[in-house]
Amino acid sequence: MSRFSGFSRRLTFGLVSSLALSTSPAFAGAASDKLADTDLGYVEGALAELQGLSTVLQRRIAPRGMLSDAEAVSRFESAVFEHMVGNYESAAETFFSLVATTVLKNHGLHQDAEWYLAESLYEMGNVASAESAFQVISDDAAHPFREDAVRRLLELYAENRAHEKFDRLFEREIVSGGVDISPVITYSVGKAFWLKGDVPTAQDYFQDVPADTEYFGKARYYLGAILVQAGTESDLKRAADYFRQVSELPVESSQEQQLRDLALLGLGRIYYELGQYTEAATYYDRISGTSLYLDDKLYELVWTFIRQEEYQHALRATEIFLLAFPEHQFAAQLRVIRGRLHYIESEYDSALMTYESILAEYEPVLRRFRDLSKGSDEEVGEHVARIRSLRDQSYFDFSEESDLPPFVVSMLVADEELDRAVDLYADIVDQDESVTASEALIAELDLALAQEGIAASHASTRFEVMKHRVKLARQRALLLEVSEKWLSSRTGASEKARVDGLRQRRVRIGERLSDAEARLSQLDNLFQNLDAQVGADVRSRTELGAEVVALQMKLQDLLDDAGQPLAGAEDEVASVTRELGEAQQMLSERDRRGDESKALLDDFDAYSMPLLTRLNQELDEMWELHQAFQRAAGDDVVHSPLTVRMNAAASSSAAVDDQLEELQLMASDAEQTEISRIRERFAVEKEQVAGQRVELAQTYDEAEAASVALVRAGFGRMEDFFANSMLDADLGVVKVYWSRWVDNGQYRKDVAADQQRLLTELRRRFDLIRQQMGQ
Repeated sequence: MSRFSGFSRRLTFGLVSSLALSTSPAFAGAASDKLADTDLGYVEGALAELQGLSTVLQRRIAPRGMLSDAEAVSRFESAVFEHMVGNYESAAETFFSLVATTVLKNHGLHQDAEWYLAESLYEMGNVASAESAFQVISDDAAHPFREDAVRRLLELYAENRAHEKFDRLFEREIVSGGVDISPVITYSVGKAFWLKGDVPTAQDYFQDVPADTEYFGKARYYLGAILVQAGTESDLKRAADYFRQVSELPVESSQEQQLRDLALLGLGRIYYELGQYTEAATYYDRISGTSLYLDDKLYELVWTFIRQEEYQHALRATEIFLLAFPEHQFAAQLRVIRGRLHYIESEYDSALMTYESILAEYEPVLRRFRDLSKGSDEEVGEHVARIRSLRDQSYFDFSEESDLPPFVVSMLVADEELDRAVDLYADIVDQDESVTASEALIAELDLALAQEGIAASHASTRFEVMKHRVKLARQRALLLEVSEKWLSSRTGASEKARVDGLRQRRVRIGERLSDAEARLSQLDNLFQNLDAQVGADVRSRTELGAEVVALQMKLQDLLDDAGQPLAGAEDEVASVTRELGEAQQMLSERDRRGDESKALLDDFDAYSMPLLTRLNQELDEMWELHQAFQRAAGDDVVHSPLTVRMNAAASSSAAVDDQLEELQLMASDAEQTEISRIRERFAVEKEQVAGQRVELAQTYDEAEAASVALVRAGFGRMEDFFANSMLDADLGVVKVYWSRWVDNGQYRKDVAADQQRLLTELRRRFDLIRQQMGQ
């Protein structure tokens, strides 16, 4: 029974009493005014409450998600920041949830989130998911980032040698004019063909980049780099022309300055290669002291001066380099070169000090690499993980516990062959982490779509809207009753019959509302009974789902690739399997009850929507009749404060019902279309991730073994380098002492024989080292 039923009976009794007293108009008018004012106050209060609840519901469901507008925008902004600082995995998770639930559409940020999601996945190296995300954008003809998505897809296909996809996309979008040919597209297509290995086509596109655009300099640089790769003298000279063009372009940004420095560096290298060392030094000198490529400039200047036999200049450049970049990959080599330069310039004390410091510092490094190259796979893997961690940082942060000097780690990080080996090892780890993160993300978001997730939120909102609409219809009927009572005191005997006709029509509306209230109450009781059935198990549906996922992962860890229990894990596998079955059964029961609840809700929705629509139409028509009575009663009634208040309440109640009706439709639409769309999107992601897991399992062991072997070989190369450096230092020490000995005029006749003896000993030591390296 409605909580307004007693109020309704009291109002009806008041109306009858008012009519019974109508023999005394003055008394009846005063009494009815007082009673109408009191009863209208109750109705106004109830309407204000319902209006407030309607506003709350609108904020909840308007973004079509579980976040408010402010929360959605805040999460978007936080994710953009995460993307900018390189936390792509965290950014991708947030953007995925924002895109999947469409919460940003009201703010015009949905398409921005789609682009950032695709870019984050691309930067993560999650190729399949990135391709899917870019494809979604490129399939939308009106998407503001469509051109960028096509460009990215071309680059992605080129990088991953997906030549058939590249050719199809290129034909559809570029050749057939699917996207407008802009400078950025021309440049990007050239870059994609370069990545693909089609150099002639890449050159054609780079040549077509207009000179008055920001991409002209980049295209010219690529044209120069392509010719440098060709390597002939004529190609190098043509490359120099391109680099010179770039170096003479105006600079207005840090990126343009970086491009100019690269061009100057290229010119220096070309003229060094051509043997024109003066010209090479001139171009190196034009690179500023704040350039990102200052280390390359100084290092290459050292060799340029050495080639010119300007040893003091070379020594000065070496000293500057070692002061500016003591932890650089070239530092170890330049320290040996510094000793040689001191020796050439007869600065024997400095040469001796340099060589002795090399021997003291390189000996433990040599010993460490000797151990690493012969260590177990686990030890190699642990060290590679450390190198990878350092390489992925924008700067090196070395702790006191580090067993290698900073410049040695820099050499490891920068070594190209070792870098490829580490990349292979890191790719395995990254793929495993990426797939695991994707699996966890899907599980988390999948749970959010369960009965107690987004779906339940929409269902709960829809039920609340239905209840509020029924309550509002009751308040509108009560408002008519207040108006009847008040109009009866203001009309003559001839109008009583018409007022009574309005009352009878209102009563019939009330009876239909009572039926709706009864069915609503019955539905509420059914929901409570369903909740009581699962009350004994305190775990929520979400908790059960998480438990199932955790048990599945645990079971997977206990099984080998063929699905057989690992050695000694038979009992644990049986226990976990049993627990998993029980949890899955509970989860299925929860889902069944959830489906039952949704079916009940759908039935009431199908009943209530047309009923409330018809009732509200009748209530609108009846209020128009009441307003006609007001006008017939004269201006005193029309302009009465009570009339103004009643008309305002009627108008407000009609507006609130319109709002609630819209919310009811939105909640229903969210369940039927939005969540199905999200699930469809999840299905695609699940299929891709499952495929990645299968592919990873097939190649994991083989790739891991290959990468460890390559890394061990890389450590062997490091051992070889430091062994040679120490031999150079040993030889340098000998030469210093010998030069002093010869300069002092002592034992000149024995110099040749002693020198030969010492050199023979050094060669013997070197042979021993190489034997220990297995060469």
